[in-house]
Amino acid sequence: MDNCLAPRYAKLLGALDYGEVTSLREHFAPNTTDVVWITELGERGWVLLSLDRSQRSKPPERAALKASGVIAFYFAKGFDHLPLDEQAWRIVKFWPAIAARAEAARKGECYMVRINGKIDPLL
Repeated sequence: MDNCLAPRYAKLLGALDYGEVTSLREHFAPNTTDVVWITELGERGWVLLSLDRSQRSKPPERAALKASGVIAFYFAKGFDHLPLDEQAWRIVKFWPAIAARAEAARKGECYMVRINGKIDPLL
């Protein structure tokens, strides 16, 4: 999970035994650029879960996503305006579908997770 999502969500998913979930803050300094950690996630074979939809439109971040082969899931507009407790229950509810899609995804695929839990591929 990137720095736009509360690190406690990763701990919550881990406590529910939903696999190995970690936040960027556990591995990277807060001032680490997106390009650096995106590249590292690709090298580690990790999946990205983020609220920062702009990563796909900023040229350096977009290039890093493409080059790294990171599988990325972005929460749709409006998710970031939900209260934290509502974000948390939605992440928990949607997690099995996110994990299944990540397992079946090819390197470099990106998805949008809608407020209702629907997961759409991003082109």
